[in-house]
Amino acid sequence: MFPSDSTRAAVRHPPRDAGFTLVAAIFLLVVLAALGAFLVSVATTSETSADQYMERGRAYQAARAGLEWGMYELAASAGRCMPPTVLSTNAPTLADFRIQVACEIRPVSPAREPPRSNERHTCVLTSRATRSRPGAVDYVARELHRTVADCAVPAGEDVRRAFLSGTSAAIRGRGYVPAPAP
Repeated sequence: MFPSDSTRAAVRHPPRDAGFTLVAAIFLLVVLAALGAFLVSVATTSETSADQYMERGRAYQAARAGLEWGMYELAASAGRCMPPTVLSTNAPTLADFRIQVACEIRPVSPAREPPRSNERHTCVLTSRATRSRPGAVDYVARELHRTVADCAVPAGEDVRRAFLSGTSAAIRGRGYVPAPAP
């Protein structure tokens, strides 16, 4: 059997809307690709936020460990402030943090006079844990302070030097303690 003339004409000349399916399929593929890219972007952002949250927690624990070490050193030295120290840790979760611990003698009087020898004063322990460098994607820093009452300035120590140490100057520069008059 041979096809009729009308069937042959339909095969040779397709209707004008025959390409609509191809256009719709391409549009659907573009929309699905855009949706997939958006979902990948959201998932990446969410993962990065979760990582940063966890790293801030690790930085807090590292700074807290520095404060605990400082409290131990104060107790072991009968309340005498130790020089600024950088700690290293063997704990695998804190190994990549740099922990700086400093102790500053604070005057008791409201006039903020330098402390005198053989008197008890207040000490402020500062522990700062950092990882990487400022501006880097993985930079994390946390600073904790603890005020300790009943610290001592040993007899014979240059009290003005202890009060105006590099730690005091660094903390003073951030606005914690006004600089005493020379």
